[in-house]
This record gives sequence, structure tokens and C-alpha cells, in this order.
Amino acid sequence: MIKISDGKIGMREYASIIFLTIGTKYTDTTPSFLFKAGKNAAWMIPLFSFVIVCACLLLILSLIKKHQVGLVELVNHVTGKYIGGIIILCFFLYMFLGTVINGRSYADIVDTMFYPNTPVPVVLFLLLAASFLIANRGLETIGRTAWFLLPAIGFAAVLLLVLTYDRLFWEHLFPIGGPGLKIILKESLTHTSIFGEVLILASFFSFIRSYKEFRTASLIGITVTCVTMTVYLIFYVVVFDMPSVENLAYLHQQLQRIASVGQVFTHMEAIFLALWLLGSIIHFSIYLYLSAYLLAGVLQLKEFEPLILPLSGFAFFFGLLPENAYQSGSFREFLLTLESSLVVFIPILIWLVDWLKERGSRENS
Repeated sequence: MIKISDGKIGMREYASIIFLTIGTKYTDTTPSFLFKAGKNAAWMIPLFSFVIVCACLLLILSLIKKHQVGLVELVNHVTGKYIGGIIILCFFLYMFLGTVINGRSYADIVDTMFYPNTPVPVVLFLLLAASFLIANRGLETIGRTAWFLLPAIGFAAVLLLVLTYDRLFWEHLFPIGGPGLKIILKESLTHTSIFGEVLILASFFSFIRSYKEFRTASLIGITVTCVTMTVYLIFYVVVFDMPSVENLAYLHQQLQRIASVGQVFTHMEAIFLALWLLGSIIHFSIYLYLSAYLLAGVLQLKEFEPLILPLSGFAFFFGLLPENAYQSGSFREFLLTLESSLVVFIPILIWLVDWLKERGSRENS
């Protein structure tokens, strides 16, 4: 008997969505920003950022369990229509600007490292067009595709580490504290946005079959992402050393180029490129879908799917504004720092307002 789909996704699909939304950041320009901040101890930054974001996530999870609504409905319920609208607008800008800047960054990576004769606008258009086609099919399709691709992407991530293991020089990790614990803690706080999407993805709570699956997938997804990011940052520094790791562009792609199997298979980056591109398409389809959902929440619209196409178009045209990869990288670094304040402040604000309202209602009764 064929089971009729209810349009909702389960724990494994949602965990896959979280990983492909956040976990792919070890393959883009994020590691370069972290190495500039933490030097050879940059691998510690995701660990401390993980602790901070987990604390904020637990606050959001407790409120979602209490009110049984997604993040958008929760914000409106706790803070009111107007303040809630401003907060949701901030979340929308977080996701949409991330789509624009990250999309351009990924296009620059493909153009620089693999297809230098292909214009950046063409690469960006194809990337966003493919992402739109997936996003337009709905969250269930996104979740199932993410779960289908995740084993292959995970296998490729592990395989790359295995194939480059003979290039490791563990002494490059020392001094183990890098620029000092104080600086590492500061940079961890200002780079919490590398995991920030896990909070905004809580908007999809009503699309998950149960709260238990939602909570478990959230915690598993962010934990696996943190471990992956940390391991790869360690590999980058022990392979390339300082200051090369700080100055090299696109560390993951550089690591792919030195991967080999003996003297026979020495150019394996094409295999990794194919899986990376597939993961990137899912990554941006999630960004587009969530951006449309959040914008509909700001505009108080019941239907949000029609917004995916215009947002894809705007993401393409805005992505062409930076004149080069340096400009887009500088703006992304600024955006990461700015968004980190949002990641920490807003969950605490929502929880505090809900606590004060509950306390006030108890005193009045």
C-alpha cells in the first residue's frame, strides 16, 4: 500500500538539511576568515562558537516546545506584530544577504579554481537556477534530496582526509593556543554566525513530524557540523602551515588538488567538484526557500512559494555588484561579524520577553 505524503519531513531529512546548510562552510571562504582571526588555533573557534549557539538553540527549543509553533509564529506571539516583524525582517536579511554573498563566493571559487574561461555571471546564474528548481519543489523534496546526497558527500569528505593524510605535519599546530585564549574566545563570540542558520531553520518546525524529531535533528545536525568544521580546520593548518593557510584562497579546493592515490590517480578534484556542486545546489535551495518563507512572514502572506523566483532573480543581480572576489569576501567577513550579534541577542531577547510576560500574568492572577 502506497503511503500518501503529508508534506512533512522527518529527523533524518531535517538533520541533512542542517548539515548542508551549515556544514558546507568548511569548503568555502569561511576557514580563511577564521584563520585570520585565530591563526593556527582557528580550529578552536568553532568549538567555542558551538557552545554559545547551542545555549541559544536550547532557549529556542524550550520556547518551541512550550508554544508548539515555529520560529516566525513564536516571535510574533511573544514580541507582538510590529516588533516581531522587525525581528523576522532581520532574519530574512540574514538569509537573503547570505544567499547573495555566498552565491557570489561559490561562483568565484568555480571560476577561479576550475573553469577560468567561464564568466562569473554564467556560473552564478546556473548555480541559482538549479537551486531555484529544487527549492520550487518544496521542503519535502529538498529534505529527501539532501538525505539522498548526504552519504556520498560525507564519504567524499572522509576520503579527502584519508588521501591527504600523508601530507600532515602535526607540529604546525603549535603553539597550541595560537594568539592566546582571550583572543580565541573573543573571535568565537564574533563568529557565532557560522552556526547561526540552525536557529533560523527553526522556522520549519511546523514542517517536521514531531517536536522530538525536530529537537534531535537540530542537536545532531549542529554537532556533526561542528565536528566536521573543526577537523577540517586542523587538517588545513597541519597541511599548509602558517602563514600559508592564512593567505591561500579556497583551502578546500587546494586540498583537493594535492589528493592522490599513489602515482596513478593524481587528479581527483573532478570527483570532489561534482559532489561539492551538488551539495552547493541544495545549500542554496534551502537558503532561497527559507528566505521566501521569512519574507512572507514579514509581509503577512499566506503563500510564500511564489516569492522564490523573484528572490532568485534578485540574488543573481545583487551577486553581480561586487567587482571582484576580494570585495565580496570583505563584505562577507563584515556580514559574519554583524550577524553574530543577531544570533546571540535575539534568542535571549525572545526568551526574556516570554519569561517576563509569563511572570506578569502570574502576578496579575
